Amino acid sequence: MITLALDTSTPRGSVALLRDNEILAEQTFARQKSVDGLFDAIAAVCSGFVPDLIAVGLGPGSFTGIRAGIAAARGLALPARTPIKGMSSFDALALTALPQMPSDAKVLCVLADARRGEVYSALYRRDGQPLRECRISTREQVAQEPVWVLGTEVTPSAAVLGRLARARFLANGGRGDGRLEPIYLRTTEYRRCADSTGTAGVGILPL
Repeated sequence: MITLALDTSTPRGSVALLRDNEILAEQTFARQKSVDGLFDAIAAVCSGFVPDLIAVGLGPGSFTGIRAGIAAARGLALPARTPIKGMSSFDALALTALPQMPSDAKVLCVLADARRGEVYSALYRRDGQPLRECRISTREQVAQEPVWVLGTEVTPSAAVLGRLARARFLANGGRGDGRLEPIYLRTTEYRRCADSTGTAGVGILPL
């Protein structure tokens, strides 16, 4: 199975191509307001391969960046009706960062800016398994927890995201996701923007 994976939730995007769990190519790029960098990276890693599955990071993170990644995945999937699997960017980020985790740390905290003086945060065990689902809190509340904190200095590996998506895809009987929505925990404002504009939350969190 050939999987094309992409994540645009952080200031640096990541794209990877995998055959089963083997990495064929992976590339990171500086994510700008234009999506040119994303499509250039996709063209570079694909190199003639046609994916059987497209994996995309759903965040949390930069809301406009995540929306661009979802739109790109949908556009790439459309001609051949390639299935898409959306995955948590935090899950991929946790597994990406595990080799750097200090030996005396027992819990990994992944966080990202949620604006308004708050952060998204989620907790993971040393093996990368989630301990606590993502939530919004203040940075001070996170600092009170005895954890190793990981921020945006690490880019989620698209290869890791692709492996997670492939496993989930196979476990679900080879079915893709019908709906793809960014992980955004402020439901009220998200839905109000969607209802008023007809577009699900575009521009709530600018770059």
